[in-house]
Amino acid sequence: MVANWPREPHWYLSVLSVSPESQRQGHGGALIRPGLEAADADRVGCWLETQRESNVPFYARFGFELIRRIEIDPEIPLWLMWRPPPP
Repeated sequence: MVANWPREPHWYLSVLSVSPESQRQGHGGALIRPGLEAADADRVGCWLETQRESNVPFYARFGFELIRRIEIDPEIPLWLMWRPPPP
């Protein structure tokens, strides 16, 4: 896993989860925005991995770009995403 991380300084989004009945109500955005704002203030990028391809569009709305898909195990895919630092 760590071998795929960016070499440059960055913030790592470890875990973000919203219960299914509370999704699509803005809770995920409310949870992620303060961290992204802090990373922007530090002028560093952000990195994350997600196990669900369906999460990729959610993170893309916050500026994350899909870097690649890897498999930790044949049954455990990960989508690696990067959000560049602000200009």
